Amino acid sequence: MRVLLLLLAALLSLPASALEKVTLQLKWKHQFQFAGYYAAQEKGYFREAGLDVSIIEAGPETDPVREVLDGRAQFGVSNSALLLERAKGKPVMALAVIFQHSPLILAARRDEGIRTVHDLVDKRLMIEPHADEIFAYLRKEGISEAQLQIQPHSLDHQDLIDGQTDVLTAYSTDEPFFFEKKKFAYLELSPRAAGIDFYGDNLFTSSGQIARRPEQVKAFRDASLKGWAYAMQHQDEMADLIIARYGNRKSREHLLYEAREMHSMLRPDLIEIGHMNPGRWKHIADIYADMGMMDRDFPMQEFLYDPAPQTDRRMTATAAASSVLALFLAAVIVGFIGLTRKLRQEIASRRLTEAELRESDRKFRTIADTSPIALLITRPADGKVIYANQTAAELGGLPLEELVGSDVTRFYPDPSERQRFLDELRATGSVRNQVIEFMRDDGTPLLTQRSATLGTLAEQPALFVAIADLRERKRLEAALLARGAAIEAAAEGVAITDPNGMIEYVNPALTRNTGYATEELVGQHTRIFSSGQHETAFYENLWHTIRQGRIWRGEIVNRRKDGSLFTELMAIAPVCNEKGETVHYVAIKHDISERKKMETELKENNATLLHQLYEINRLQAELRELAVRDGLTNLFNRRYLDETLERELARAKREGYPLSLVMIDIDHFKKLNDTYGHQAGDKVLRELAALLWGNIRTEDVPCRYGGEEFLVLLPRMPLDIALERAESWRKSLASTRVPFGDFHLETTISCGLSAYPEHARTPDDLIRCCDEALYKAKRQGRNRSEIFHPDHSGHPAHK
Repeated sequence: MRVLLLLLAALLSLPASALEKVTLQLKWKHQFQFAGYYAAQEKGYFREAGLDVSIIEAGPETDPVREVLDGRAQFGVSNSALLLERAKGKPVMALAVIFQHSPLILAARRDEGIRTVHDLVDKRLMIEPHADEIFAYLRKEGISEAQLQIQPHSLDHQDLIDGQTDVLTAYSTDEPFFFEKKKFAYLELSPRAAGIDFYGDNLFTSSGQIARRPEQVKAFRDASLKGWAYAMQHQDEMADLIIARYGNRKSREHLLYEAREMHSMLRPDLIEIGHMNPGRWKHIADIYADMGMMDRDFPMQEFLYDPAPQTDRRMTATAAASSVLALFLAAVIVGFIGLTRKLRQEIASRRLTEAELRESDRKFRTIADTSPIALLITRPADGKVIYANQTAAELGGLPLEELVGSDVTRFYPDPSERQRFLDELRATGSVRNQVIEFMRDDGTPLLTQRSATLGTLAEQPALFVAIADLRERKRLEAALLARGAAIEAAAEGVAITDPNGMIEYVNPALTRNTGYATEELVGQHTRIFSSGQHETAFYENLWHTIRQGRIWRGEIVNRRKDGSLFTELMAIAPVCNEKGETVHYVAIKHDISERKKMETELKENNATLLHQLYEINRLQAELRELAVRDGLTNLFNRRYLDETLERELARAKREGYPLSLVMIDIDHFKKLNDTYGHQAGDKVLRELAALLWGNIRTEDVPCRYGGEEFLVLLPRMPLDIALERAESWRKSLASTRVPFGDFHLETTISCGLSAYPEHARTPDDLIRCCDEALYKAKRQGRNRSEIFHPDHSGHPAHK
C-alpha cells in the first residue's frame, strides 16, 4: 500500500515538474501591444500546453531575431522585416500574424507646413530600426532618402513636440495618445495610403526549433492565439493585469486607448487572429524586391509555418468586412427562371416563349454586364466559376477570361471559411448583407459586402453571389439600385416599362413602398408617382438621358398612393434588342427617406456632441492645471517638479547646457507657527511664493516641495548666476515686513544649491546635494546661501 501511495504522489506531482521552460522575446517594453501573451500566461493556457513561459521585454538595442537565433529565446515578436532576415539566410519562420495591418506611421508637426507626404522633402526625420515599410512608402511617393535629413530615433515622442525633429516614426496605437493629451497639432501619414499594407507584429521561431520540437511549437502557437482571443474580448481586465504584473509605465487610460486602436489592426471580428495569407506575404516580398532589398520569387514555403501541414491549402484569398445594401444576383437569376416558367405556362406558342426568354436574357445581361456590383455564379461542389461579369474581374484584379472557369477559392485565405459559408447556405438557402474581406489576386485585401443564394442553373446546383466594393459606398448605393435584380424577390423596388414609360412590370417591394397594388400600376404611366416637387426641366433631363441610351441616376421625390411624399434613390437603364433599339427601361428604386431623416438628426446630435466635447476638454484642462499646483501658494507641486526635473535633466544632457537647483527653507518656521498660528505661517508661505513668482524666467520652475520647503529649477543657468538669484530672494525676504493683523512678521530663508553637471547627474542626486547644502546653511547660522561641496568645505557663505 505504501508503494502505491508513493507512486500516486509521484504521478500527481509530474505535470508541474514536466513543464518545458521556454522564453518569448518581445519587440518592445510591456504594454497592451503584447496583451495576448500575458493572457495566455495569466489564464493558464501556456501551462495547459505543458509550457513554463518567460516573457522578456525588449530595450532600444534588443534584436528579437538575434535573441531567438542565439538560443536565448525560443520564440520572438517582430514586424514584416522578418521576411528580409529569412531572405538573408537566417533560419527564422513566421508562426502567426497578430496585426493584420501594421500600425507604423509617420507623425509630423503641422506647424512646419506639412500637409501631405510630399511636404517631407528637406525635413528632419527620426526613423527607428527595421522601419523598411516607411522607406517603401516614401519611395513609392517619389521621395528618396537623399531628400530627407535622416536622424536616429530618440524613442522620445517629446522630441517632436519640442521641435527636435519635424517628423518621426510612431505607432498609431500609441504615440497619438500623448499628442492628443498634450493638444499637440500633428499629422498622421500612413503607408497604407500608398498601398504599402504590411503585417504588424508577427510571432516567429527558428526552423531548427520547429524541426526539433514541432509539438512544442504548435502548442505554444495555439496557446498564444487563445490568449489573444481572450485579451481582445476582455480589454479592461487585461489593462489591470498589465499594470499589476508588468508595471505602470503606461496609465490604464493609455492601455485602453492602445487596445481600442489595436482592434482595427487585428480585425478579430473579421478574421481569425494569427491567420497568415501567403498572397499578402508575397505582396510584401514584391515590395521589398522593388526596393532592391531581396530577390524576387522568394520561396515562401520556407518562411511560413503550416500548423496543419496535411490540410489542402490551395486557397489564396480571403473574405472579411464592412456594410452596404443587400446584393441580389441570386434573386436575379432565380427570378428570371421563375419568370420564364410563368411565360411557359401562359404562352402556348413555343416561338413566342423563346422570344420572351431571349428578351429576359437581354434584360438580365443589361443589368448584370453593366452593373458595378461583382456578380458570380459558381458550382457549390468544386467552386468553379461558371459566370462572372466585368466588375467581378476588376474586383479580383485579373482578366475576365482567366476568372471564368477558375476556382473561386482563390479569393479565400482560409479553406474552412468557404466550407462554413456553404454550410450556412445549405441551412438557410441564402445570405444577405455579409460584410467580408475579399482578397484580390495580388494579395490586397478589400472590404466588401456579399449576398448569395443556392439555386439551380441548367438543372444543376448553382451558387449565385453578388459582391460590392465598399470603398465607393456612395457610388455603389446608386449603382446597386440601377443594376439590381428586376424580379419579385428583390428587396428594392423594381419596375419595367416600355419605351414610352408605360409600366409593364413591378415587383412586390415597389408595391409595398408605394401602397399601390400591382394591377393598379401595370398599364399606367410612371407619372402616377409624380410628386409635383420637381420642375419640368428635371424630368426633361431624365428622359433625354435614357433616350440617349445612357443610364440615369439620382434622387427623386415621389408620391405614394396615400399622398405622402418619400425620397428615392433611383437608377433607370435602357434595355436594347439586337438592332440596338430601346425596347424597355428597367428602374431600380430605393427609399432613402429614413436615411435622410437620420442624416438630419445626426447633424443635430453632432452639433450637441461637439459642444459637450468642448466643455469636457475645457474642464479637463482646468483639472490638469489643478493637478500640478499647490493649493496654498499656486506654485507647482512636488509631483510636477519630479516629472519636470527628470525631463529637463535629460534635455540638459542631450544639448550640453547647465542646470541649477535651489532648495529654500524658511528659518524658524515652526516657531513662527507656534507663536502666531498657522494663518501667520500661511501668510509667510504666500509671501515667499509671490516673491519667487515675481523674480523668475519663463522656463524656471518654482515648486512648494513640502511644508516650508521650496525648490526652484533653473534650466540653462550656471551655478554662479543661480547663487546670485538665491541671494536676491534671501535679501528681498529678509527686508520684507509681512503685514499680519496689527503688526508685521519678519523672517528669513536659507538656501542650498546644486548643479548639473558639477554635482550630480540624476534627479535624486541633485536634490540630495541641495538638501546637504541647505543643511550646511542651517548649521552655520541660517539666513544664508550655500553651494554643495562633497567635502562640506563649500564656497564662501553669503549672508
